Amino acid sequence: MQGFENSLVELVSQVNPQSIHEVGCGEGYWVMRWADQGITSTGSDFSEKVIQLARANALDRGLDARELWSKVVFAVRQGFEGGGGLAENVACLE
Repeated sequence: MQGFENSLVELVSQVNPQSIHEVGCGEGYWVMRWADQGITSTGSDFSEKVIQLARANALDRGLDARELWSKVVFAVRQGFEGGGGLAENVACLE
């Protein structure tokens, strides 16, 4: 996992995105980590239960829990609920 994490951190650093949407965000680890770095970060997951955990985690960290929602990947499109449009970068880290 450490090698993957280091590689992803380096990639995001090189790309220097303004926004990222994570498909399959689970409990929101990467969404919150990117938000802490000042990147506009959103996340979606097909599981409402896991999104509830992600929202609780975001609230515990003082982040906007409205940026995490339950959607299947095929519903993630411009203008969907919770999003103001498409992210500059999309990540699926499953």
